[in-house]
Amino acid sequence: MYYKKRKAEIFAIIAAVLMFCPLLGCSSRTETGESESSMASQEADLSEEYYIDPDAMGKVLDEIYSNVSDLLKESVETPTEEEIEEVLKLSPSNIDDYYIRYSSGSFGLADLYVIKPASDSIYEVKRELEDLRLRRIEEFEQYDVYDALTIAQNAEVLEIGNYVILIMIADPDQVLEILKPIIPTGY
Repeated sequence: MYYKKRKAEIFAIIAAVLMFCPLLGCSSRTETGESESSMASQEADLSEEYYIDPDAMGKVLDEIYSNVSDLLKESVETPTEEEIEEVLKLSPSNIDDYYIRYSSGSFGLADLYVIKPASDSIYEVKRELEDLRLRRIEEFEQYDVYDALTIAQNAEVLEIGNYVILIMIADPDQVLEILKPIIPTGY
């Protein structure tokens, strides 16, 4: 008899707990909804901390290429995604965000690669940019025009904030000075 009474009490407690559980779920949905919306607004605020502002980059690119000869400036292109992969030999899956300008090489060298690597791809992007630099050196060993070989040989792959950068322009220090203020340093 004692066990039957005890069993009934345990059953009643379990039933009460089960009836109370759905009420807990409702409460947490409201809190989750509120926290999700506040997280979304934080992400919007943080995007400036992780990505270059496109308008600012447009102005910076104008300033950088204003110092390049007109003939060379005419040969500078913005690659399509297909050209990034096929011509520049950069893997799109390793890239989260980018600003790339490259020259045909016929009138010198004025290449700029500003790339935000995809998650866990920083070393791959650095390697790909170094390989690209070496290919440009090979190209200009055969046909050096307007000191392009020296520019490519002196270029370095840099990591600034959460971007990897390769500058192959006659005055890389000036380009870096113009570029640095707009590169986010947050992670």
